[in-house]
Amino acid sequence: MTLSEQIERALVLIDVNVADGAARREILSIVEIFNARILSVVTDGLILEATGKVAKVDALMSLLERFGIRHSARSEVVTIRKHVNFNATTSDANCAELHTTVVK
Repeated sequence: MTLSEQIERALVLIDVNVADGAARREILSIVEIFNARILSVVTDGLILEATGKVAKVDALMSLLERFGIRHSARSEVVTIRKHVNFNATTSDANCAELHTTVVK
């Protein structure tokens, strides 16, 4: 028996405007919820990095739009298909095949 599962991930870098301390605190809360990383901090902005499913990246971008996204850069979607084989002689054998796809 072979079970197959595909994992997809996207990467986004976001330069978001920070108008004041309240906005900074709210953005930091969003960063924490989405398990994003802060790459750069300046007085009036933050540069963030996030990876995850396309829907997660889209949701993060949507939440940050109201603060003002100055720039963003987004990768293509990277996918990997996992195979797990079960038979009478082997409990499990794993192999993975890497694929990249372009999402427009």
